[in-house]
Amino acid sequence: MESNGADDARASLDAVAATRAGVAGRIAAPWWYHLVLGLLVAQHVLAQGLENANWTLPSMGLLLAGCLVLTLAYRRLAGLSTAKAQGTRSRNVLTLLGLVALACVASASLTGSAAVSWVAAGVVLLATIVLGRLFEAALRREIAADPDHSF
Repeated sequence: MESNGADDARASLDAVAATRAGVAGRIAAPWWYHLVLGLLVAQHVLAQGLENANWTLPSMGLLLAGCLVLTLAYRRLAGLSTAKAQGTRSRNVLTLLGLVALACVASASLTGSAAVSWVAAGVVLLATIVLGRLFEAALRREIAADPDHSF
């Protein structure tokens, strides 16, 4: 007896869609993830605004080591890692977050003002939390809905 090719194809596509939805559902960082990431970036912004430039290298080391630990912890908790944007919306949010972080680091380092550095650190902390959550939401939608990209 011959099976219907269209039915088999539909069943396979449904299985792929269910798998994509399952993966997308697992992309949810714990409540502390974006907060800790924001604090890591904020401390680097503050270090750039200090008069003593000797804090730049230790601050960068703390930022990079912290990001590595966060990535490993997230991978262990979720069982996967999202290393890059998957579509236009998540790419745009991630780009905006990067631009905000660069602007905050630049404003703190170029002005050298403690007040500007504290404001910039607060801005980057809030931006990391808010835009990080928006990035995750966009990423979940893109992975669950877009059958044409790989991840």
